[in-house]
Amino acid sequence: MSNDDEFSHNAQDHSTILTGEGWIVYKLRMVLNSEAPQKLGSFGPGSMLRIVGFSPEAHLQDFLIRLFEIGFLLGEELEILHDAPLGRDPISVRIKGGVYALRREDANLVLVSPLAAAC
Repeated sequence: MSNDDEFSHNAQDHSTILTGEGWIVYKLRMVLNSEAPQKLGSFGPGSMLRIVGFSPEAHLQDFLIRLFEIGFLLGEELEILHDAPLGRDPISVRIKGGVYALRREDANLVLVSPLAAAC
């Protein structure tokens, strides 16, 4: 299997997450969560969050697949590091040791819940 075939296969696996039974599992996890999920873009710097779901907008699935590929997966913890000074767009996010800049509009495709503060 070539790298291109492997990439296509992985991308196809991720796209099935957003449809059919996989999507039902996401929705169920969101419903069972004690807090209603909020959009990633609604938080400010210093926020520690856990990914609990993704937007169901079908026309954005290609972008969501890209997020999956760089580590934005259900259950992952992340931290918002910075807002841009004017307009607060983009935001920088640390997840799995990497730092990524996301437009707030794109960040709002990721649904999160705040992590409990450490005592």
